[in-house]
Amino acid sequence: MSGDSKTFNKAFQQMVKRTNSQYPERSFDPWTEMRAQAHLAVFHIHPETKSLLQDEEQILDITAARLVEFKEYIEKNGALFANNEQFLPYIGLPYILSVDTEQNEGLNAIYQKRWVDEIEQDMERQVEIFCSLL
Repeated sequence: MSGDSKTFNKAFQQMVKRTNSQYPERSFDPWTEMRAQAHLAVFHIHPETKSLLQDEEQILDITAARLVEFKEYIEKNGALFANNEQFLPYIGLPYILSVDTEQNEGLNAIYQKRWVDEIEQDMERQVEIFCSLL
């Protein structure tokens, strides 16, 4: 993922909308979607991504805006996540903004390389499934 949240979300929503209208039984995995949205929210402060931004103020401004978008995503889709403990660390993410967010005990798994690798693999699988249906 390149970290361009607006481009990703636009393309993603178009893909999901088109696929769901043609194949309602093949809905997108909410776990994968939630983690992809979280990844985009913290992309520029994540130690394992390759952000091209260098200015810390710019990084924090962009991250703050993305965390607002992520909070809106959670508010819109909260019913999908309300009764599942695996989503709890993600629900708290928009309320914590700091370059040291990775030090937060409940969120430290989000800042591991393995987490990024898993998201990328899950997204690739989901996109492959959708593309095979089109």
